Formats: sequence, structure tokens, C-alpha cells
Amino acid sequence: MKTAWTRTSILLAGALIALVAAIWILRAMAVQAATPRMLQTAQQTFEKQGGAQGLADRRQMLTEIHASLERQHAAMSSDAEFFNRRLGQVFDELGLVLTTSSGWRALPGFAGGRAAGFERTLHGSGAFGDLLDAIGTIESWPDRVRVKSLQVVPEGPGTVYFSLEVAVVRLAPSAGEGGN
Repeated sequence: MKTAWTRTSILLAGALIALVAAIWILRAMAVQAATPRMLQTAQQTFEKQGGAQGLADRRQMLTEIHASLERQHAAMSSDAEFFNRRLGQVFDELGLVLTTSSGWRALPGFAGGRAAGFERTLHGSGAFGDLLDAIGTIESWPDRVRVKSLQVVPEGPGTVYFSLEVAVVRLAPSAGEGGN
């Protein structure tokens, strides 16, 4: 009886393998039958988009967009580095110690065009009067620097710990104006 079950299981396994192979072959045939239709649809879409010239025009447009974005990114990076140095100088000159700061983040609504906007959070400590002088100095810059938020916690005699969020909007010079 054991031999009969063994042979039956072998026949069932063989039939299952044959069924899977048949399904796989039928699927491959269906894909091959659809390939000319897919190729024809791709050809029609290519022609609707202007053919080779349309593809070249789109590639040129994308290249110009990429170059413009690269220029904007370079300008924003140089602006952020410029403000980094200026903020650092002001805080150093007034004896304020910056312990941590976030990186510059682009302000929404200032992506490209004639303005670049950044914001940054600074944490540090120093004399409260010097902090007020630093805020007054950076808000007097012509670059539309504004303090978005300020949190002050007494740290010791005459010193405070502060958290300062600064937003900077810098207008790009027009073609007739000089840059810095």
C-alpha cells in the first residue's frame, strides 16, 4: 500500500509542476502578444510629444530649469554663509557665547524670484544688555532681519541663557543695481 501512495504523490506532484509550467508559458505568451501593442502605444505617445525634436526641446527646458535651480541654490548658500559670518561677528564683538544653533532653513514663499529668505534658531548665553544690543544691531541691517521669537532664562548674576529665532529676507539686486 505504501508504494501506491508514493506513486500517487509523485503523479500529483508531476501534475502540479506541469500545471505551473503551463500557466507560466501562457503568461509569457500573453506578455509577448501585448508587446507589439505596448510598442505601438509608446510610438504614438512619442509622436504626440513632438518626436525627437520634442524630446530635445524638453531636455533643453529641463537643463535650463536645473541650471536655474543650481544658481538659486548657490545664491542661497552664499547668502546663508554671509549671514552666518555677520551674526557670528556681532555676537562675538558683544561677548555673547553661542552654544548651539540650527542650520539655515529656507523660508516658505521665498524660493527664487528677487528675494531669498532664511531662518535660524540660536542658543547661547551672555549679558542681557549685550543680547539687546545684538538684537538691535541685526535688526538695523538693510537685509530685513527680524527676530521671530526670543526666550530668556536667568542663568546667573548678570547673565541669561537665550533662545533666539532669526528670520532674514535678502532682496536680490536688479540688473541695474550693484551687488555686494
